[in-house]
Amino acid sequence: MALTKTTIAGAIGATDGAASVTTAGTVAVGMLARIDDEAVKVTKVSGTRVELARGQQGKMAVAHDVLAPFVYGTVDDWKDINFGPSAVAPRQYSYGQDGAVTPKPGTHIIRKATAAGLTLANPSVGENGTQLHIVSATAAAHTITTDGFNTESTSSDVATFGAAIGNFVDLEAIDGRWVVLGSKNVTLG
Repeated sequence: MALTKTTIAGAIGATDGAASVTTAGTVAVGMLARIDDEAVKVTKVSGTRVELARGQQGKMAVAHDVLAPFVYGTVDDWKDINFGPSAVAPRQYSYGQDGAVTPKPGTHIIRKATAAGLTLANPSVGENGTQLHIVSATAAAHTITTDGFNTESTSSDVATFGAAIGNFVDLEAIDGRWVVLGSKNVTLG
């Protein structure tokens, strides 16, 4: 069997022991799966409800948004696949609905099919150096609103993504603001 991808049908919290998937396909007890950057083990399957042992492979159990990828397979399917660094926090986050961006370092993937309206709180000066890579996985005009990118205030408080897959903005926390390091088809206004 090869690795198979579906998505979770609803958001799950860090302590939830189960997830509903959009299609259960061939998910079976004993399989390993990855939700965003978290490794999990399937302990029970009932229709599209999958019970999970969270935080496998040295990964921390964290919350995941609706439409986060759920990639599953047998232990043998994963034998040559690296789950990534065993960090205290994951490096990948998914957003399948409107809401707040988690201001943690890593890759933040917008998966909502229609335009997502996201907010991003300003960082504290203690978070200086935190970098976010925010990328669109869907062709929609997503927006991210904050108190002002770079050193600006409300004149540049909204980042608007062009409606194409792969558009992105790279941000770094510097002195209480998110500074744009680079972007592709994202405008500030």
